[in-house]
Amino acid sequence: MLLEQIIPGDNLLFLEDSYSWLENAAELVYKLPAEIDISLQCNTKGSKSFISPVNFSEADRKEEASGLTPAVFPHYADWLKGAFPRARREKKVDEELLDFIKKAEYFFLELEERNYQPRLLHGDLHHWNILRSANRGWQAIDPKGVIGQPLLESARFLDNQITLTDSLGDHAALDGMLGVFSRKFSASKLQVVKSLFILLVLSTCWSHENHSPKPSTLQHRQDKCRFVDDYIEKKT
Repeated sequence: MLLEQIIPGDNLLFLEDSYSWLENAAELVYKLPAEIDISLQCNTKGSKSFISPVNFSEADRKEEASGLTPAVFPHYADWLKGAFPRARREKKVDEELLDFIKKAEYFFLELEERNYQPRLLHGDLHHWNILRSANRGWQAIDPKGVIGQPLLESARFLDNQITLTDSLGDHAALDGMLGVFSRKFSASKLQVVKSLFILLVLSTCWSHENHSPKPSTLQHRQDKCRFVDDYIEKKT
């Protein structure tokens, strides 16, 4: 396999100003999602893919019958459909997180009602996955690959930004972060923060699934969910 070398390859933390992290990341998050041919995907766009079984298109059925493996990426809804029912079924989470799951599901359906074309997202775009190229500027590496609402691409970065800037509990700092992505996507801050909340609840559920998760990690993730939920409550 041949991979493009990124030189000098400094990650985003090479910049000392945390606001510069946001500005450069927002530009990348905005332009990175790739157009896809949804007819080649096993998943359907929007709320139907979240609340009903996976549907196969005619093209998928023909490809399956031919013995070929279709190049398919999960929809963001599939991540939620996997993690949220497991959290409820396995009873590993407390009542607060169960309440957060309900809210995340509602926010996700709300976001899916926005008029948008499904895009292939990176899915794990944080500070260490953004490297500097002397010729091409900031580039993304190590994608997970997931189909969804482009606004959701901002969530993983914001999650990491809160930790790196020690902003947990600081609503003013969060508001400033949201403003950068809000302007770039021409979306409201509430739409951006709801995308963040969805990812935080999902990540917390995933953390509970890990083998022998650290209590401190679980607590930190749930504290983030509570922090963002408080912000949303105050803004609505």
